[in-house]
Amino acid sequence: MKLITIILTLSVAFLSSCSNKLNRDKAKEMIEEGYKLPTARTKTWQVGIVRYLGVNSAYHIQQKQKYIDEGLIEFKFLGNGGCFVNSCIKFSLNFTDKGNKYVLSSKPHISEAEVKETEVKYADMVFGEITGIREVVEGKEAIVGYTLKFDNLTPFGEVANAYARADNKEEPFGTGKIISKNARFIKYDDGWRLSSLNYHSF
Repeated sequence: MKLITIILTLSVAFLSSCSNKLNRDKAKEMIEEGYKLPTARTKTWQVGIVRYLGVNSAYHIQQKQKYIDEGLIEFKFLGNGGCFVNSCIKFSLNFTDKGNKYVLSSKPHISEAEVKETEVKYADMVFGEITGIREVVEGKEAIVGYTLKFDNLTPFGEVANAYARADNKEEPFGTGKIISKNARFIKYDDGWRLSSLNYHSF
């Protein structure tokens, strides 16, 4: 009888110890909820009648050319003028039907009546994997290493990557790009809670 009691006591203690530990599945679930993954990664475009300083216009044209070639935007020269102090060049910049498929939102520019601030989807950020769990205080605090990556690139993301490759830079939305981060978890009376998604540790 005593042996059975001892076994039961040890079993309860073991199960209690296991329940106090943060496992990978639970950590992944809370990290995904924290980021609301998968989530769209976007960039803001100014569309409408845009103006560039004459000395910078060549750069802006070059930065639009690949998007034009892919049939994502229409970019037309409208003439000189429109700036109060320096010489400006005016262009009409709008999305094509193909480009509009990736527009998520649009709002008026804060100061330019002919311009709209437009959010364009480049890719999805998705969860990669849990790389490790380190308990800082046993059963009370843990640091979780994890990775994020990009998936479902849109043509805008592919063009952005092409520009980066041409400049010998890292692709901003490369599907092989791994983003490593650490999250901090705290144990409360009702269970583990995510404290920080971007905790600097290790």
